[in-house]
Amino acid sequence: MPTPYQPEVTLKDVNILGSLNDQTRKVLSKEVTVFLAVLHRTFNQRRKDLLKRREVRQAELDKGNLLDFLPETKQVRENDAWRGPPPAPGLVDRRIEITGPTDRKMVVNALNSDVWTYMADFEDSSAPTWDNMINGQLNLYDAIRKQVDFKQGEKEYKLRTDRVLPTLIARARGWHLEEKHFTVDGEPISGSLFDFGTYFFNNAEELVKRGTGPYFYLPKMESHLEARLWNDVFNLAQDYIGMRRGTIRGTVLIETIPAAFEMDEIIYELRDHSSGLNCGRWDYIFSVIKRFRQNPNFVLPDRSAVTMTVPFMDAYVKLLIKTCHRRGVHAMGGMAAQIPIKNDDEANKKAMDSVRADKLREVRAGHDGTWVAHPALAAIAAEVFNANMPTPNQMHIRREEVHVTANDLLNMNVPGKITEEGIRKNLNIGLGYMEGWLRGVGCVPINYLMEDAATAEVSRSQLWQWVRHGVATAEGKKVDKAYSLRLLQEQADELEKSAPKGNKFQLAAKYFASQVTGEDYAEFLTSLLYNEITNAMALAASAALAGTAAAAAYIDARYHIRKDLKTIRTNNAVAKEAQQQAKAGKRSLWYRFEEQVAQRPNGVAIWYRTQPSEPAIQHTWAELHQWSCQWANFLSQNGVKPGELVGTYLINSPELVATTLGMWAIGTAPALINYNLGGDGLVHCLKISGSKVLIVDEDAGCLERIEGVRDRLEGELGMRIIILNAATRNQIAATPTTRPGNGYRDGVTGKFPIFLFYTSGTSGLPKACAFETQRAQVLGKPRLATTGLKPGDRWYDCMPLYHGTGGTTAICCMITGITLCIGRKFSVRNFWQDIHDSGAHAFVYVGETARYLLAAPPSKLDKDHNLKAMYGNGMRPDVFSKFQERFNIPCVNEFFNSTEGMLSLLNVARGPFHAAHVGHHGALQRRNFHNVFIPVQIDHENDDLYRDPATGYARRTPYSEGGEILVACPTEDAFVGYWNNPEATAKRFERNVFKKGDLYYRTGDALRRDDDGRWFFLDRLGDSFRWKSENVSTAEVAEVLGHFPGIDETNVYGVEIPKHDGKAGCAAIYIAPELRANFDWRGLLAYSRQKLPKYAVPLFVRLLDVQSPMHNNKQNKVPLRKEGIDPDKLATGDVGPKDTMYWLRPGSEVYEIFTAADLEALRAGKARL
Repeated sequence: MPTPYQPEVTLKDVNILGSLNDQTRKVLSKEVTVFLAVLHRTFNQRRKDLLKRREVRQAELDKGNLLDFLPETKQVRENDAWRGPPPAPGLVDRRIEITGPTDRKMVVNALNSDVWTYMADFEDSSAPTWDNMINGQLNLYDAIRKQVDFKQGEKEYKLRTDRVLPTLIARARGWHLEEKHFTVDGEPISGSLFDFGTYFFNNAEELVKRGTGPYFYLPKMESHLEARLWNDVFNLAQDYIGMRRGTIRGTVLIETIPAAFEMDEIIYELRDHSSGLNCGRWDYIFSVIKRFRQNPNFVLPDRSAVTMTVPFMDAYVKLLIKTCHRRGVHAMGGMAAQIPIKNDDEANKKAMDSVRADKLREVRAGHDGTWVAHPALAAIAAEVFNANMPTPNQMHIRREEVHVTANDLLNMNVPGKITEEGIRKNLNIGLGYMEGWLRGVGCVPINYLMEDAATAEVSRSQLWQWVRHGVATAEGKKVDKAYSLRLLQEQADELEKSAPKGNKFQLAAKYFASQVTGEDYAEFLTSLLYNEITNAMALAASAALAGTAAAAAYIDARYHIRKDLKTIRTNNAVAKEAQQQAKAGKRSLWYRFEEQVAQRPNGVAIWYRTQPSEPAIQHTWAELHQWSCQWANFLSQNGVKPGELVGTYLINSPELVATTLGMWAIGTAPALINYNLGGDGLVHCLKISGSKVLIVDEDAGCLERIEGVRDRLEGELGMRIIILNAATRNQIAATPTTRPGNGYRDGVTGKFPIFLFYTSGTSGLPKACAFETQRAQVLGKPRLATTGLKPGDRWYDCMPLYHGTGGTTAICCMITGITLCIGRKFSVRNFWQDIHDSGAHAFVYVGETARYLLAAPPSKLDKDHNLKAMYGNGMRPDVFSKFQERFNIPCVNEFFNSTEGMLSLLNVARGPFHAAHVGHHGALQRRNFHNVFIPVQIDHENDDLYRDPATGYARRTPYSEGGEILVACPTEDAFVGYWNNPEATAKRFERNVFKKGDLYYRTGDALRRDDDGRWFFLDRLGDSFRWKSENVSTAEVAEVLGHFPGIDETNVYGVEIPKHDGKAGCAAIYIAPELRANFDWRGLLAYSRQKLPKYAVPLFVRLLDVQSPMHNNKQNKVPLRKEGIDPDKLATGDVGPKDTMYWLRPGSEVYEIFTAADLEALRAGKARL
């Protein structure tokens, strides 16, 4: 087979996590695996973008908007000239199609049935366990080659030889499902691509040889763009094996309401690969309820009342038939789900009569074929179609009299009632199907109907909808949460009693309960249950393989067990080491520093320079030890005593490190003051520290700020100010190098700080936190383990050393034997030259550092380095992978933490799976932290926790949805607290959250965690805002805008608008000056509208003249919010007097400059946004 791909290269970072045997290896060979990897890498991002597009559309529908035919594709619909291809071999006559899962027995029975085609289903009628999926592929492989015969007990199953077997059509899973047992670059492959790719590669040429071809059913499609993706997949696949394009055929199930408005477009996008459309009736009803679930006008009665003849269903069928026949492709009918009723002739006759009536309706409407679920129904359906369709199909019946409008498709005038009986039927069907699915069975007989995922989806969606809108039953009972849950438990208990032991009805009820209260709503039940069945099957597989390397490899790859165990072991070892040090009376980090001095006295401890043009200054470990002792003795001479704190107001330099070490030597610690602070903020920080000595940098700006408050510092606070100038340096140099005795450090307790550091103060005066000695061990060996560094390596640190990230990195170096390479300040111009010249193996970043470096022009130094890792926090998702790729960074350590240190997460990213998130927990850590890190719903109106009006308790949200993270606290001592600020400390606690007497720490940060344990930052509480009654996440909007060409930086915030409620979105963006003249403002708006919900599209854009991060390279929204949209405030404000404000004028299609006159129009109420 011709292929341009090199297997050895393509297979890199491809992992098969499911078990294989000699038989299944033939359908998942090396060649197939390479092909699947190619499909994933080529199409997976597009798939994810299209799924995101569904979310955007849903947000619009949730606001009350309706669907309509697309104006941009009007020419496709109105053009009569184009047609689909003629039917492929074996697909001319499709009058009766049998459908079902791909287990071996079903495959044989289906192919032996008196039908024309067999739809072999990897989707709704199959539970996607690994065994089901891979064995299904094997069964079809064997069936195509007529090698599928087998014996089960005494019964033999053989393919018949007296007729041509039905044409085989495979249904792949929908775009939304993944196959977690097959990963590429750390990501699970799409279930669609896995099913299609495996079946196509193994069987396409064999099928053509046997007179048919590779034919597929394509489910759950929601737009013509998704059809376009399938078409591109088909073209690549055919080109890959050298097959003529158009050989593949795909029949699209029109089973979603959005797709009903794009039938012409879907056929058009598939071009020569289309083999028609199918009416997926139950999924279609489910989609109508799902997509319009927030709209009370779409509440439907009992499921039994929603027949094919109600207005919206009738319009859907007529439009599908007319569209297909106009384009020369098949219009397939829906499913007859009945199964024969034995031992009750009357009931069986009634059921079969209903099948006959349904098929008669379909054939008279113009359908070219229909579906049956059971072989016994094939004869009935064939009898009806043979009598009424003498030709192979009915494409000649054009239905030109049919005229279906958008209103017809949305006509919810459905007669009928909502009854308790209907509720119980829905519960029975939902529970029955879910229970089977949890056992690995995807097609479940319930009340003589073969139910699959579609009918279960309708059942739970109706229940959700009825509770959500508070409907009343025909008996007068209000359908609310309590009523729904009570009936659910009653039905579950009843079903459990009559079921065999070991059933899963109570587990099904647990999952079902989350979906019938009008609150949480999963996009698909199958997605909701997927982890449960794969987890259960994985545990069963591990039990079967107990003691084998295969089991260990499977469990580890799937659940990251080894990573969790390593983390746990490291933490235990660190805790044990801390206990031993405490027992020996050597808690102080001074002893850890001295251990490094003893091991490498002549090695380089510090590398430093202020500019690339200057020679670097280096200090050996022995020199640094002597210097630190001099500082210790100097401080003692100046009245500093053990147990006190010393203020430091210093820019990055070796002296700040030596000062800190010297303080440790005499049992004191620094209060690390932000040298950018002045005035009240500076005085406040020093006051709460309690320091009596302040060491000040001789930098002119630092001296100016200190002189501005010298009288207050010396008078009110009684501080002694020491300027670190030449005279002071000479005095220190003349101080003895005598090592302070251990007695100085005997008073260091576990709670004594190694330093005091401060919050940024963006929402008020900074607050101080102690980094306690008992926590300090985590700064050592754990950081080396995750970065891959070892003693003797070099770590470049140009982040402010008074800041937590820069400061703790410096300490890490001092207690592990890493050479600390200090940059005085962050500079884009000097950064890579410093990295290169220092020989750094790692560097520290904070906030927007990575974005600024990425925005710089390419340089020969970009990859001319020895870097093993970068370590920091705040790298935006839109920058993450770009930065890692451009600068060839093997490993990114992105951590999430705060000054307070209560929520600590770490993401060690060595591949795409870990790109762009802030932490990761494997299965063990997810279990350990399940009731420790808890997401809760936020009341965005009040920037507070949402509390149930009835109970007063908060509402826990699913991890996948996210919310503000609370941290469970056994006592208040779990939080170190703000130094000398008990009032501020008390405000961080929340009590009586889930039950009376409980205690939680409020982080103020909203995060979510996906099913693979990856944590994603959502927003900071107070940054999110409400517009048009919707919550807008500034972080999510900034991430989207950050991908638009030309934008180097985005800072999103909410602004108050005169005469409007809520806050409108404003994006402060930085564009390089040379790009501004030709920047595509119209394109930015179109892009934003495509990628974001309507309410989240920024209505204002502030073009920054210069980038303006805070002192710690993080963005600051406070001054931007304060200046708002007033052009006068911009011109006289602190952020950027030369900034320009743009806005989206009502009715405009491009961002325009916002003027004072525009502001007056808003104030006068003449302009409404």
